[in-house]
Order: sequence, then structure tokens, then C-alpha cells
Amino acid sequence: MEVYKNLFKRQDIFRCFHELHKKFSNVVSVWHVMEGRGCFPQGCISFYLKCKSFLKGKSCSKGFKKPGRLCQSCKFLVEEKNHYIPKIILKEEEWRKFKREYDKFLFWVRSLEGKFVKFYGKIEAIKPYTKHIYFERGSKFLLKGFILTLKWAYLERDFFEDKLFLYLPKGKVWRLKNLKFDEIEGFATLNLSGGNLFLSNPKNLYSLKGEEVIFREENFLLKIKLGSLFNIYQGKCFECEKGIPTVVENQSNLRFIPKKEIICLEGYASPSFCLNELYKNIKIEKCLREL
Repeated sequence: MEVYKNLFKRQDIFRCFHELHKKFSNVVSVWHVMEGRGCFPQGCISFYLKCKSFLKGKSCSKGFKKPGRLCQSCKFLVEEKNHYIPKIILKEEEWRKFKREYDKFLFWVRSLEGKFVKFYGKIEAIKPYTKHIYFERGSKFLLKGFILTLKWAYLERDFFEDKLFLYLPKGKVWRLKNLKFDEIEGFATLNLSGGNLFLSNPKNLYSLKGEEVIFREENFLLKIKLGSLFNIYQGKCFECEKGIPTVVENQSNLRFIPKKEIICLEGYASPSFCLNELYKNIKIEKCLREL
């Protein structure tokens, strides 16, 4: 039996000084660099449009507030080309060790991806999975199913010592007996998305305690309406018990509609204002002092 952790989520390996990463203090995950964007080691090239008039503190003669595609014939337009390469912040020996572990982990994930596997794990949280439909006038939420966060799990003969997620369609939830902090086993298809491992299309599910939890759709939809809606899709919000993942369906003529959203049941105005991680750290420090 092998023991694995999710190396895709590590944020202590690379730093990227791309303009878009400044708001995250240049912190990027291994998944983003190695698999998502695939920008290591060759880097990526970005083009930026700048206006000479704006740089001198002057206004645009055509009334534009920023340079764009309508400025192509303007003599004041400057196109800047930047080449960004993610920087390894580990020492050479540490990097070689990580690369060996990462190659082994990646081979294991690829060998199971898309296959029907047997799993056994501990439920850490149960939360709804919703769809947000935009119409010409207004919008509405629909309950698609539920996502069970597993604190750890056995996949076939190997132990995954990290979080993974089990997706349950709406129709199957009412027949399933489970409980938070209970242990569950069954068969499901393993998928990889955004650096997270997902189990879908579950079969033969069995819960050890066998106590039924009643999921009332109206209660969840009410909580969703009272929460905050984020267009910023962050990993910490997805893993949080109070963060409800939402897929978006656009049935309107609106162009700038995000593909995914997150609903915060705590009601924070932005992910940057979230205090849940701070509260967790305070509780951990308090427990350590009491030992």
C-alpha cells in the first residue's frame, strides 16, 4: 500500500510574477504551473496595451478611459510584450526530491483517472451543489445534488491522505443513508478537475452508521439566497464547508457571465475578508497550549 497527498495543491514550490498573480502575492499552485497552464519550464508570453497619453497624465482625444481594440490605429498606442517564467523557490536538492514525489503521484493519478474504483473514506462535510440560471430579467438557483467532502480515503489499495470530493446527483441523495463524520464506502469513477480529485457516478454506497439525514431542498435554497455570491472561484472557498459551488447557465443576452460561482453562507463580501482560516488557526494554537 502506498500513501499519497495531493501535491497539485502545494503553494510553496513556485512563485510567478505575472500581472494577474500580484493580487495573490505571486503565490501559485503546482497544478496551475505544471498542469493547468503548463507554463513550466518554458513560461508564458503576455501582451499589454499601453497609451502614451495616459502615461503622461493626459486624457484620450477620443474619450476612451483605457486602451483597447479600437485604438489599433492610434499613434499613442504601445504594445508591450512580457515573458514570465515561474520561479522555483526550493533549493536544488529539495526540488529534485519534490520532482520525484510529484512524478510518482502524477503517474498514480493518471493510472486511476476515468476508471471505476473502489473507495472507502471519512465524511468531513456535506454541502449542496447548485446551478445558477440567468434570464433576461432576474435569475434563479436550482439544486443539482450534493458534494461530500472526504477527509481521507482509500482508493483501491492505496491511501489518499488528503481531501477529495464525492458528487451525489439529486435523485440518489434521498435514498442514501449517511451522516457527517461518518465513514462511507462504495464504487465510483475518479476524475481530476482543477487539481482536485472527484468521485462521480457512485454505485453500491454503504454508510457504516446507517443513520439517515433528511435533506430538505427548500432549506438549502433559503440559505443560498441569504449568502454572498462570488465571481472569484478560489480553492479555499470550494474546500470550505460554507462555500457552495455553483455552475452557471446563461439564458440571457448578457455577455460577461462567469462559468462558475461560489456562494458564501457566512455572508462575507469577498474571499479576502474571510476569517474562517484565522479562527481555525486560533483554535489550533489554543489546543496546543492546553496540551
